[in-house]
Amino acid sequence: MSITGCGCDIVKIERFVGVPQRFKEKYFTVKELEYIDNKPKEKQVETIAGLFAVKEAVLKAIGIGGGNGLSILEIEISHTKNGQPTAKINHELYRDIVLNVSISHTDTDALAFVVI
Repeated sequence: MSITGCGCDIVKIERFVGVPQRFKEKYFTVKELEYIDNKPKEKQVETIAGLFAVKEAVLKAIGIGGGNGLSILEIEISHTKNGQPTAKINHELYRDIVLNVSISHTDTDALAFVVI
């Protein structure tokens, strides 16, 4: 399957203040939860918002919404040694897609941009 595209998502960081653990487990892999937990407390909400925005941007880049055969947990965001975010899709139909990811924050918003 050959897919090209880009996706963008922006979220209000405050939307993620006090999200329950069950929300985190629904949207984030064990590896992502460890990444969030290793951030300083004051940066965790910003991190959650950024990772969530990436997952939404990935869905937009490949042209599908949630519930179309791809679980949000099959999208995993990690970081290189230099701190550059990367994403991969752990699904047989989308496994070979190369994703380029950028995340940015303001005091109030998290923005993610994904290019295939």
